[in-house]
Amino acid sequence: MNGLGYEPVTVALAGVANELTTRFAVGAAMRDRLRVLPRDEIGQLAEAGLLAVTVPRELGGPGWGPGATAELLRLLRCSTVPLWNNAAR
Repeated sequence: MNGLGYEPVTVALAGVANELTTRFAVGAAMRDRLRVLPRDEIGQLAEAGLLAVTVPRELGGPGWGPGATAELLRLLRCSTVPLWNNAAR
């Protein structure tokens, strides 16, 4: 754990999430305008392990709690609104 009480894997995944959301935001408006499904972006989230953050540690996941998971979703939502809008279509 670091000084804030987070596991190193949680801190690392949060850093990856920040990096990905910055990249996703670049083409988000264009994807939304063209109604392009964000398959590559969702694949990148999966490859980074961010689609499994709530998997318990005893099952091999990082075991994020509700607070950390909500923060991840907030980051993703704020920078990639069209990504989530398209995913629901």
